[in-house]
Amino acid sequence: MKVARDIDDKVRDLSMIERSIHDQQFLSPARKQPPLPNFSAFHSAFRATDSFTNMGTPDGDIRSAYYLSYDNANCEYLNLTEAEGAIAGGRELVSARLVTPYPPGSAILVPGQVISPAILQYLRALNVREIHGFRPEQGFRVFTEKALTRVLDAQKPSPGHGGAS
Repeated sequence: MKVARDIDDKVRDLSMIERSIHDQQFLSPARKQPPLPNFSAFHSAFRATDSFTNMGTPDGDIRSAYYLSYDNANCEYLNLTEAEGAIAGGRELVSARLVTPYPPGSAILVPGQVISPAILQYLRALNVREIHGFRPEQGFRVFTEKALTRVLDAQKPSPGHGGAS
């Protein structure tokens, strides 16, 4: 509370020009944000049907995606333009990180979530400097197609079970 009161006191003492600059830098980004995009979906590699693995949710297995991303060999980086091109070319990009712009401080991507064109459009429209989990110089940390294929293949039932010999 004391910190908030101190800031309010300092803002109250600003000149009109300083106040205008302050409002532009700190208030307008928080007020003029585009609407948050809808959650796209979890990639099929992270939609486990086993209730133990999936913790009883029908939607997705964020835990498996989170731990799969620990291995750098499973991931690559794509900048915003490369991501748009990959999606336009038919690739399903899957986030390997939690991505949270601030403000507003709401996650727009979680590990295992498909990156949609609406999410990319939202990021382009944002006027913020701080996006946790996304660095403009590196881009998005996404799962490689090879890693996703490996996860999907591991989920398939192995042949030969229950058949006659």
